[in-house]
Amino acid sequence: MLVFSPPTLSKEEARAQKLAQHGQIDQALTAYQQLKNQNPRVWNTVGQIYADKKGDYTSAIKYYKKSMKIQEQV
Repeated sequence: MLVFSPPTLSKEEARAQKLAQHGQIDQALTAYQQLKNQNPRVWNTVGQIYADKKGDYTSAIKYYKKSMKIQEQV
């Protein structure tokens, strides 16, 4: 049986996630974009926030593509 553990978030990523959960969308996006971590999960989350919370599908696609490009390199 395979057991997967949830990803470990950096302190900065956890802060960005908390901001988003509390409706502070612009601050969350800024926090995510300032992360040094080039994890595709981060950029996918940014895309999701743009799409779901701001209705900005152009920006969402930009970040989804960035996530996919990093994923291809792994």
